Formats: sequence, C-alpha cells, structure tokens
Amino acid sequence: MNFERPGRPIFKTTPRAPSVTFDDGNVRLNLPYHDYVEACWTYREPDTVTVKIAKWIVALRGHNMNLLFTALEEQSLQSVKARPKLALDPKQEMDSYVVEITFLPLQPTPAANLPKRGMGTGQLSLKPSGWEA
Repeated sequence: MNFERPGRPIFKTTPRAPSVTFDDGNVRLNLPYHDYVEACWTYREPDTVTVKIAKWIVALRGHNMNLLFTALEEQSLQSVKARPKLALDPKQEMDSYVVEITFLPLQPTPAANLPKRGMGTGQLSLKPSGWEA
C-alpha cells in the first residue's frame, strides 16, 4: 500500500503568538501581532500571501500556502524562513513552505487622499451658532 502523508507546515506556530519573525535569509524581522493589519491571499496568485504588519508589507511566496494563511488568520504563526531549496525536492510536494520573502516599507497615506471633514452630502458645521466667517 502506498499512503500519501498529509502536508505539514515548514514554519513554526504556537497558540497566541505575541509576535512573528520573518527571515528572508539575509534579515530576520520580528514584528508584534498587536500591529497586525491584514493578510491577503488571492486566487489569482495562489503562491503569494501579502501581510501588512507594523510599518511593513511582507510578501511571502511559497507552496501550499493554505496552512500559512490559516496560521496568520489565527495569529499563531511564530516564525517563517525562506527555504528556496524545498521547491526542488519532490518529497516536499504536500508541504506548506515559503521560498521567498520580500520586505517593503508601508507608505503612509498622503494627507491629500484623506477624507475631508464636512465634505459630503451631509456637511458637518463645526462653527458655533451665530459665528460670523
């Protein structure tokens, strides 16, 4: 009989992790979950998960990303390291792992793009009654 083993995560998890460490092979970046904004995993790019956390966008490219995305949703991902050599090993086909991590600084929203107070259908007046402009 030939039984396929279930896929396993090639990253560390722990219940209620206080922070997550991303290691691209050059830099280890540890960020607290209380600064976690969101994670995005699109059907159009099933090998990439993008995470907004603290002042960073962290792009994770890998294989079988469902386990990694679930760990992010649960905030149980403790650490993940880019392991590009795993993509060459057919024995890793069932596993969930990351082959590349990219760090991008999160750009602040320019003030020109922020909504302006009182600009809409129901304008809000901040002037006291009887105040002359």
